[in-house]
Amino acid sequence: MELLLCFLLGVGLGIFAGLLPGVHVNNLTPLIPLLILSLHFSPLAGAMAIVTMAVVQTFISYIPSTFLGVPEEGTALSVLPSHRMVLEGKGYLSLKITTTGCLWGLFMGVLFALLLAEIFGRIYVLLNPIIGWILLAIILLMILSEGSPYRMLWSLLIFLLSGILGLLTLDLGGKVLMPLLTGLFGTSVMLESLASRKKLPEQKAEGEFRPSFPPLLSGVGAGIFTGFLPGIGPAEGTVLSQLLTRSKRVEDFLFSVSVVNMVKVLFSFVALYAIGKARSGAAIAVGELLEMGRGELLSLLGVALLAGALSTLLVLPLGRLVFSKISKVPYRILCLSIFFFILFLTLFLCGPIGLPLLFTATAIGLLPGRVGVRRSHGMGVILLPCTLYF
Repeated sequence: MELLLCFLLGVGLGIFAGLLPGVHVNNLTPLIPLLILSLHFSPLAGAMAIVTMAVVQTFISYIPSTFLGVPEEGTALSVLPSHRMVLEGKGYLSLKITTTGCLWGLFMGVLFALLLAEIFGRIYVLLNPIIGWILLAIILLMILSEGSPYRMLWSLLIFLLSGILGLLTLDLGGKVLMPLLTGLFGTSVMLESLASRKKLPEQKAEGEFRPSFPPLLSGVGAGIFTGFLPGIGPAEGTVLSQLLTRSKRVEDFLFSVSVVNMVKVLFSFVALYAIGKARSGAAIAVGELLEMGRGELLSLLGVALLAGALSTLLVLPLGRLVFSKISKVPYRILCLSIFFFILFLTLFLCGPIGLPLLFTATAIGLLPGRVGVRRSHGMGVILLPCTLYF
């Protein structure tokens, strides 16, 4: 009975964290150990609640990033293609793609976790000393892949501007990521679409999507890479996956992004088992509750599969519900309402310092669309500080 209650608790908190911009699993995980202790539930039941919450939140978080354009670190790069699909009437297809990616990422993540868990320690020892060089190679590939000298120069400038912004601000605390990423990938996209759109189009039926092997494989590899190496987040993994596939299809990109995010979630728990180090707030909370052995890992992977199956059934109905509410509002009023909500959220999370960060990041985020380079260069806000750290 306690396992079922903890599973349902994780589902509820995951939906809450996924739908509400600015609320992350890391904000809610400290509550679960306290609740488990007060109810005298087993540590394993508490760990299952945390894993369930992390998995459900990963699925659900694509709803606000798709329809509202408010990203978190894992969904930042998906905002522009998802929002573009919404403006084309394909918002439900976008959600179907990211849900499919999360589900495939879950299946493949569990499979590779079972295969690699015992040799993870040796892989970690080999790669840890050269993380900085790996990140530098990713940055160079990002810039060189633009092709022409003009585009490479602009991509370097955007990368450096966002990177310097990250260097100056990330020491202020984890909350500043919200205005930084929202400015670079959220409000900048909204301002561009606001100038050319009077209302949201009617969203068509989901349509067909068939996942292809290259973005799946690259997403799994990048997710594993980010899941157990320190300082590497889903954004870096997404950039790596994008460089590996070289696909121009928006569908492949969204699919790969969601695969990376889900595999990273799973492998943060595998890292706790294999090398004794937590790579996420959820994994830290699990480590505080129990000693992670093989039996515990298998139990948590099993509950992750259950949470993923349930989330798959929930995403599209929740997405339709959200869109049915926001579509009744004129597009200009909707964008302005979301913008003022972002201002309030920024002030609430970061205080007055958050507003200049949001406005500066928005100004930088407008550049890629104006000069015709990929918006992913804005991930310099995280990549440059991480590279210099290593």
